[in-house]
Amino acid sequence: MAELDLSSLQTEGRNLRTMNIDIISTLDMCQVINEEDATVAQAVQRCVPEIAATIDAVAPRIRKGGRLIYVGAGTSGRLGILDASEVPPTFSAPSTQFVGIIAGGDSAIRTAQEGVEDSHSLAISDLESLFMDPSLDTVLGIAASGRTPYVLACLRFAKEKGCLTVGIACVSGSEIQQEGNVDHVIEVVTGPEVITGSTRLKAGTGTKMVLNMLSTGVMVKVGKTYGNMMVDVKASNLKLKQRSRNIIRSLESRASEISDELLDERIQECGGSVKLALMTLMTGCEKQQCEGNLKQAGGVLSTALQILNATASNNISNGTSTLRNTAPKRKLAVCIDGGGSKCAVALSDEAGNIGRGESGPCNVTDFGVKRMSKVVTQATQQALGDLCPAQPGMEWGQDQSSWKEKIAFTKIRAGMAGFDRPGISALIEEALSDLFNISIGPNLRVTNDVDLLASAIEKHPRAKTGIVLVAGTGSVAMSYRVESGVAVRTGRAGGWGAVLGDGGSGFDIGRMAAQHTLSALESARLGTGSRKVALKDVLSPLCVQILEKLQISEGSDVSVDVLSHILTAESAEGSSLKLQMASLAPTVLDASSYDTEAISIVHRAVDNLASTVLRLVRPESVVPAESVLILAGGLIKSAVYRKFLTEKLGELDVVFESIDVVEDGALTGLMSLT
Repeated sequence: MAELDLSSLQTEGRNLRTMNIDIISTLDMCQVINEEDATVAQAVQRCVPEIAATIDAVAPRIRKGGRLIYVGAGTSGRLGILDASEVPPTFSAPSTQFVGIIAGGDSAIRTAQEGVEDSHSLAISDLESLFMDPSLDTVLGIAASGRTPYVLACLRFAKEKGCLTVGIACVSGSEIQQEGNVDHVIEVVTGPEVITGSTRLKAGTGTKMVLNMLSTGVMVKVGKTYGNMMVDVKASNLKLKQRSRNIIRSLESRASEISDELLDERIQECGGSVKLALMTLMTGCEKQQCEGNLKQAGGVLSTALQILNATASNNISNGTSTLRNTAPKRKLAVCIDGGGSKCAVALSDEAGNIGRGESGPCNVTDFGVKRMSKVVTQATQQALGDLCPAQPGMEWGQDQSSWKEKIAFTKIRAGMAGFDRPGISALIEEALSDLFNISIGPNLRVTNDVDLLASAIEKHPRAKTGIVLVAGTGSVAMSYRVESGVAVRTGRAGGWGAVLGDGGSGFDIGRMAAQHTLSALESARLGTGSRKVALKDVLSPLCVQILEKLQISEGSDVSVDVLSHILTAESAEGSSLKLQMASLAPTVLDASSYDTEAISIVHRAVDNLASTVLRLVRPESVVPAESVLILAGGLIKSAVYRKFLTEKLGELDVVFESIDVVEDGALTGLMSLT
């Protein structure tokens, strides 16, 4: 018998990072294992398009009653059985639809069965006993190595029968793929294991993540959820009856006024289906009509509601609509992150669905309250459109005049740049109260945009104090202490505006780059006299790139009046010189990998930023080793800039317990509301 060559399999290679794992400390061993595990999510991320395609192929079959049959050997087989066992109780799905088979039978779940993974006949026998329906059933073969004979035989047999086939492997160019017996191949390449060949580690984790995504996605697609809440529940015992009541009351506010007895009666009338009972309560329509809409929507409640609303919209004109006239308003929570560079809005409904939108800058100090209201409106309209894409009868999100009629904004959290300026706060609160039809009070909380980001400090269980450092168009830092779970501001540094401060901001970097370019241009003019010389021939690459960013061609002559161009130019938004300067910062950061002047500019900016942070570090308020540093703002999202900053803080012996980057301030604030 020919010797089996496994050397080409990525899972069998030796991991260079763990060659000395048997002699390092236990702590170092755990750290290296954890670091290797952290790479698995990236491997799965590369497979997302194929996983999505697989979900779309499997879901219609499951909806029609087909089965998902998991087959594998050893660890792969156990993972398949685990997923098949967890889906039915998690999603109230029939256990007969999710079948897990392991080579060697159920005894192999606990005790390894020698030789069974190499058996072709056993594979065929196991599948034959299931009497598969090719038009409905899907066979999912799992093999970390991509070459397990038992799995290959199962897939070959299923393909010959005409079933949909899916293969999961942890190597690229697997035999599963090469044999051509699968309709969808998911190769999650996790690389060499910490312990060579021990595929229960990274390969096992990657396989479990793929299975989680695949089965969860299928269940969502067949209508098991409304938003992120489970609604396909059968109230079959006391615990499930109470859970059913809770689900309905959380998604339909008027159900809170209905007694348990009447709610149970409604669920019973709907055959124990929480989803159907919920739809009748949300719409006021008869059970039969809701059943028809759900069937038309493939069991997906959100789609069924859209169909019903579209039908009602068409029928209202002739008076035949069966949808109740007093349709409930859609309750939404909203968070606004109104900064100097952009306004971002995130909103969510009672089901947990989220919509996002963005518009232009809305710093009240720069543009005034009227402009702020316009920008917030535009971002909110975009977020509403994202939450509910325009469909016939569903255009409510795009028409501001319909907000009061169709939407109840229940909670507003707004972080607005310029809010702390004297006399401004009351004007902003009044404008937002009018825009969202909500009274000024506890459900409308407005602060400056930095306080909004402080909610990220509240998520840290160990940190009781923290600093939020924002570096975008401008810069500012604020310190906080967590009291009763809420971050309370204790200090402020910077935020003086472009004229007096904003050190370390995009404006600061852009201004220094513009100054350097103007200085270099003056020197070039003085050195060339009256001769015509192109900019590219006498200026550094950084200066040329800065001028191109200012829309001055590298082929222009050194006599070009750059200063006047800068001082008189306006952006498309009619905004200030501040935004124009800030737009130069990314160019400088990109050049900092090779240009000495760019490096110098970034170092000076970081010195300014670190100095701002340092002013807030005090024994009585913020001790870095016990505090969290929250970084936010368009500029500080740059990994290059963060590296410069953290290195500078390290030089100053300012080391925080943890450093987090807030990528989406509006979403962070929204999560604190829901």
